[in-house]
Order: sequence, then C-alpha cells, then structure tokens
Amino acid sequence: MRSPETTRIAWHISPEEIEDQRDRLLGSRAFGRAGQVRKLLAFLTEHTLLNNHHRISQAMIASEVLGDDDYDSLLDSSVRRLAGRLRERLRDYYSEEGHDDPVIIAFPKGQPYRLVATRRHSIATTHPLDGHAFDEYRKGRALWAMRTPESLHAAMDCFRRAIQLFPSYSLAFSALGECYFFMALWGDAPTRVIPHARANVMQALEIDDDNAEAHALLGAILSAYDWDWAAATTEFERALAIDDKAPSAYCWYSAHLVSIGRYDEAVHAVRHAQAADLPMTSVVVNSHAAKILIVGGRLDEARSLLISLREENPNFYLSPCYLGMLDGMVGREYGQAIDSLQEAAGLSGHNSSVLALLGSVYARAGRTSDAENVLSVLLDRWSRMYIAATDMAPLYFALGRHNEAFKSLEQAMEEKCIFLSWLASWPPLKDLSLDPRGKRILHRLSLSS
Repeated sequence: MRSPETTRIAWHISPEEIEDQRDRLLGSRAFGRAGQVRKLLAFLTEHTLLNNHHRISQAMIASEVLGDDDYDSLLDSSVRRLAGRLRERLRDYYSEEGHDDPVIIAFPKGQPYRLVATRRHSIATTHPLDGHAFDEYRKGRALWAMRTPESLHAAMDCFRRAIQLFPSYSLAFSALGECYFFMALWGDAPTRVIPHARANVMQALEIDDDNAEAHALLGAILSAYDWDWAAATTEFERALAIDDKAPSAYCWYSAHLVSIGRYDEAVHAVRHAQAADLPMTSVVVNSHAAKILIVGGRLDEARSLLISLREENPNFYLSPCYLGMLDGMVGREYGQAIDSLQEAAGLSGHNSSVLALLGSVYARAGRTSDAENVLSVLLDRWSRMYIAATDMAPLYFALGRHNEAFKSLEQAMEEKCIFLSWLASWPPLKDLSLDPRGKRILHRLSLSS
C-alpha cells in the first residue's frame, strides 16, 4: 500500500511516472542480465519512492534482495558492492539510453539507503539568451559576494534589472530572495525582510521547480525563521537531489544541521561546499566554513582557515571578526581577540553585530568600562534603528545583567532572530543556553533534545 507521503518523497512526481521510469530502467540494456541489481532497484523503488520507508538498512537489503538473513555488515561488504553496481548502472543508463528521459532516478551515497526522483532539468531554462539580463545577474552575484550592506543593495538592483529584462529568470528571483535573507543577518528586522525573501523564492520555484538554489533558500527560511526542522530538511534534500554540486545549498544545509545539533554532519556538508567551489574556493564559502568548524569543535582548523582568509583578503571583515570571537569566547586570549575585533569593527563600518561581540569580549576581559561604553553606543542606535536582540543578549550576559539578557532572548523569539536557532552552539550565545531560562527557550524551539 502506498504511503500518503509519496508525492513528497518523489518530489511531486506521480506514482505512475515513477513506475514507468522504473520499468524503462528494468527494460534497458544497462540493466539487462543484472539480476541482483535489478532486484535492488525494484526493492528501493517500492520502499523509498512509492512507499515512504526511511530506514532501509543493509540487513534489510541482504534479506530481501540477496536472501541472506544472517548478514553482518562488519564482516561482509556484499550489500555495499551491490549498491555501488546500482549507482554505476544508473549513471551508464542516463548517460546513453536515458539521456532524454523525463524523470531521473538517482541513488545518493550514504545511509539509510534511498532513491530520489527528479524531473529532468533543461539547461535552456537556466539562464536567458538575453545577454543584458545575464550580465545584470552576473554583476549582481559579484556584488553579493563582497558581503557589505552597500554591495548587497547594489546586487539587489542588478537582480531587479535582470528580472525586468527577463521576467522568467528563476535564478534572479532566488538570488534576490537570498539578498533579503542576508539583510536579516546584517541588521534588518527579520519580520520585515524574510517575507520578501519567501515571496521571491516562491516566485523562483513557480517558474522553475528544479531551481536548487531556491529550494535551499526555502530550506533556510523554514529552518532559521519558521523553526520547522522537518520541512527544512525535506527542502535541503530536494535541493541536493537536483544539484549535488551546489555550494550555496551545502552552506545553507550546514547551518540547518548546526541548528538541530548534527555537528559532524554540518562539517561534512560544508566540506562539500568547499569542494564544489574548487579550484578557487570563494571567501564567502570559506568564511562560512570557518563558522561551521568553530561550532563543530574543529578550532585549530578554523583558526588556520581564518588566518589564511585574512592574509588573502585583508579588507574582508568577517575573518578578523570570527578570529576575535574564537580567541575571546573560546580560547580566552583576550588581548589578541580585542585587536581582531577592533580591526573587524573598522573594516565593517562599526557594524552593530561586531560591536556587540567586541563589547562582550571587553566584559569577559574585565574591561567593564569599555564594555559599558559599547553598550551605550548600541542602545543609542537601538532607539533609532533595528539591532538584533541576539546581539544584545550576550553583551548583557557578559556584563552580569542576566535578567536583561534573557529579556533580550524573549524579544529575539518575538523578532524571530535568525541566529536564535544557534542558541546552544554559537559561542556568544552558548552560555545563555545553559541557564534554565535558556533551556526553556530551546524547548519552545523544539531543540531541547
């Protein structure tokens, strides 16, 4: 009996289309006279595409496909070898006989074993033939990568012009949505800008449901703003099923994995992002990787990466910012932490998030007067502009003003602050998560386990 979740697992492809594609594969030259591989394909199609079974183990495959009820995966690699042969047959089929098939069935590596099915994505729909629209998109991406508020707004103008020139430009819509999301990270109220991010990403998907970047961004919204962990995971799986070489998808996914406490998997995901961005991994991907390495406990590796980034890109403020956070909140090397954060503050135009980090390190270092001065600056700004409550809470906490710190966290819940989902892992926030009031907030986020 088919699961009601069929269309979700098969990514909006009907059971009849799945069955037709399975039959094409089984009737092809690539799968001819491959008895066990054919049985494995039929078994996985039935249990992971037509019926939503999430826990297909090696033992189940050994029993159902190989007829071995005493299989020991530590001593016997026959299931792994069979899985490898199925992947090879699928690759051979889609590179030759099935290169025009409307549905692609893939077998990703990793456990639990599962197949994924996606519609074939036409390269003709990815970018417009209109060179002016593409030039605007390309310039927008270059500006977006500079990671400053000014360059972000300039990038948004480029993406809007690209859409004016080519109204069906799905990638320009998802890029514009990504800019709105980053506005929430860099000082705009999430409740003001995330609805715009969502509207653009939904428009991108309405135009092209095979836009991997759009599915990944939707996953980020569902994770960091909606706190809908299961739905976010589904969107990330969809994005990576479409394009398993997309650096941005792996970056967003790694942040989601941190939120739900799967730190080793987050590091693996960000490694994929770095590898997919080769041969010259961008400063954007590497700075995100450093952040994931910090929360994943790979501190020496994070430090080495950040030092290299600072040397290669001396005007990129996030490198000294994360180094200062690492030294001041993990390593307790307050002198060099303060030097790095002062450098980051200057490079960023005295960004409020950087100043809040600097104030917190001042307080931890016993420089209470300096910390209070930073707090005064931020409170003055707060009366005139939005500052994320997740920036203010650690500063209050470091100054010993715990009631105000947790009042800020309550405000962060109301504001749906993007970093709140990292309460248990982000060094500036982590101490607050150990307090009973912090634990209650984690419970309300469904992150207490």
